[in-house]
Amino acid sequence: MKTVSRAQFIQNREAYLLQVASDTGPLLVTIPGARDDVVVVSKHAYDRLQAKKHLVSNHYLMHKQYQGTEHFAPAPNPR
Repeated sequence: MKTVSRAQFIQNREAYLLQVASDTGPLLVTIPGARDDVVVVSKHAYDRLQAKKHLVSNHYLMHKQYQGTEHFAPAPNPR
């Protein structure tokens, strides 16, 4: 994950936002003295994270995914 300081982000925010929006991955902005740093992600990446969060928090959907994985798993290689 690319990391920049708060000062670098402020100075070049438009370029960094365009870079993140083009889905080149998240950007970590470090903030000295703050309780935590900030991660900037594209809307598309955020939506994927939300969908994954929904999937893993829903036992029915997780079970269905597991069944699908088993169904399409390659057959054992007989020797």
